[in-house]
Amino acid sequence: MTVADRPIAAETVVTPRLVDRAAVALTLLTAFAFIAWAAFRLRNTFYGDPSIYLPYAQNMANGDFFSFNPGEFSSGSTSPIWALILSPAYLLPGEPAYTAKAIAAAAVAMAAASLFWMTRTASRSPIGAAVATAALLYFLTEPGLLMYESPLAVFLVSLLVLVTCRTMSDATLSTRRLIQLGILWALLPLARPEALLISAISFAHFAILHRRTKGSFSRLAAAGVLALVPLAAYWGYSVLQTGCWSASSECRTFSLRERAPHLWGMAYSTALFDVLRTWPVMIWLALAAWGYGTCLHNPQRRLLATTALIVLATYALLLTVVSPAGGVSDTRRYLLPAIPFLLALISAGAAHLWKMRPRAGTVLILIPAAYLLVWAPLRDVRSRVINEARHGFTLDKILERDLVDHLNHTLEPGATVLAYEVQIREGLRPDLRLLSLDGITDGKVEPYLHSADMAAFLRRYKPDYWLANDAVFYRPYLRRSILKEVVDQTGERQGQSTEIQGIRFTNIRNRTEPLVPGFAGYRHLYRLSYR
Repeated sequence: MTVADRPIAAETVVTPRLVDRAAVALTLLTAFAFIAWAAFRLRNTFYGDPSIYLPYAQNMANGDFFSFNPGEFSSGSTSPIWALILSPAYLLPGEPAYTAKAIAAAAVAMAAASLFWMTRTASRSPIGAAVATAALLYFLTEPGLLMYESPLAVFLVSLLVLVTCRTMSDATLSTRRLIQLGILWALLPLARPEALLISAISFAHFAILHRRTKGSFSRLAAAGVLALVPLAAYWGYSVLQTGCWSASSECRTFSLRERAPHLWGMAYSTALFDVLRTWPVMIWLALAAWGYGTCLHNPQRRLLATTALIVLATYALLLTVVSPAGGVSDTRRYLLPAIPFLLALISAGAAHLWKMRPRAGTVLILIPAAYLLVWAPLRDVRSRVINEARHGFTLDKILERDLVDHLNHTLEPGATVLAYEVQIREGLRPDLRLLSLDGITDGKVEPYLHSADMAAFLRRYKPDYWLANDAVFYRPYLRRSILKEVVDQTGERQGQSTEIQGIRFTNIRNRTEPLVPGFAGYRHLYRLSYR
């Protein structure tokens, strides 16, 4: 080898490997550091909806599975697996809610790592995976660290896409791959109910791929049927116990559709278009379109790209018409189970453009690309995290600890409390029962939602107390019910009573501490009696 040959060998062999390794290390270190910083800033920030997981986790830690009130089955947990993951927080020393937040932060880090692993496999490029990971943090950081089940859904879908990528070149489906697919198909709808659609689309993907492969299709069908067993058992038992397949899903869908705008009697939402037209998402969509085009020229990636497009179109339809999301932040969160498919296409597009770059213009391309695709989106997330931390949604305020202490000290044994914000269950005495006014945890109010006949609902379940909040003014079904009439007549007048349709409401306590802006805490405590 001549002296002149040595620089060429170093440039073509050593440098690309060093760049790849540096990209992997820098991406993961940056992602984990960013997650750690955001988790620290949000350590004292809690939301009402994800805090509903705490009573489920608390009961699971005591060996009482799938229950909100101790000893009473409930399908009100959007993700029973997520509640199980959080349950060790109640077995460890310290404040369980903060331990649960730490578990959620670790889950976000695992989701980011699995996404990076998947997109690096899909694009065969750490640069493409780095761009995809930054995009994931844009969507996942806030809901994940606020203790929603989002990181679990992203983790499972990322693994599903990873397994899909690794089986594209297989002539037959091995037993190992079938087991992996079956487990993921079974777990996904228990992480997010609508993710059953992803499992079904994934099954169809493999059914098309192996429809003519001897033995593979029948084994695949068996794996698909077995994957449905846990979900069928859970939903079937819920129907037998509560009358609805999922209290959280049915009542949440009613809430979303009730408050959404309507056109010719059909509910719809435009929030998804508001998400898609933001500048970072528009750039990523252009990259995803480029990646989709490159995958179409690769026979082994073509079906994966088509599957990704079907999943994304299905979620778009779901969030705009079937179960219209309420706002931009909710839409970003509901979209997360489909995001790994989008990020697989983004990583393919970014990798292809990176390979096409002119050598002389690498720096000129890299610097603006890094800013637009990585730094600017993370800066936007940073601003959102700081704003969330300033809202004042502390644990004591979200769980309404002062109110819970009052209830624990004054209510008679076995009393039933009706409430709209039900996360207070976590601190209540075990003998007290909490009845959900919007049915999110027990589904009992579901038959009365459309008619708004809250009097019939109260007479059937006979709660002893009612925690009234502002929901009577902003939920349409409550505005049409006797409950708004009660608040209009007796609100702010402690000791005042009124009787409507044979039910007497007595205002026995008014809130004295200020409300946290943006959180519908209780305003009045009523005692109910029936004749």
